[in-house]
Amino acid sequence: IRRAGYHLRVRTSGEEKYVALKSAQSAQSQFSVREETEFSLQGDALDLENWMNTEAVALITPLLRGRVLLPGVQLRQHRGERPVYRCGNDLAIMSLDDVQVWHAGRYLDEFRVLEFELEPGADLSVLNEITAVLARDNLIPQPVAKLNRALAAVELALEGMRDVA
Repeated sequence: IRRAGYHLRVRTSGEEKYVALKSAQSAQSQFSVREETEFSLQGDALDLENWMNTEAVALITPLLRGRVLLPGVQLRQHRGERPVYRCGNDLAIMSLDDVQVWHAGRYLDEFRVLEFELEPGADLSVLNEITAVLARDNLIPQPVAKLNRALAAVELALEGMRDVA
């Protein structure tokens, strides 16, 4: 799925499950602006027969080429959120995520991410304004998505395992 330019995320929050299919490439160089399809899920996320979004199934099925869907990495996160307003209008949701990276039952990494997800209809220029405000506190946007950092941690762990053997 990654080689085809997509990321697949299964999110569990309490009893709720969601699948998100995201484009791997950002439409922006400075910010992560990607196409995303998200839908709720009943049952096992690894069984495409449980997926209610037929477009996502039609996209993923040929990519699997008859193979089963297997998780590559697990991110466990706690998220705090708050809305961002300007003149009483919703602009974005700001979230602070405390993320742990797990692979094959092993804890590999932990990091924090401050994200801003624009509300529908908000102009991308809002991200430049938010960036300018954050820069005053020496916070600088990073182009690395959580999944990319997690995959890098997995790759380092696998290289370390090869070195030991």
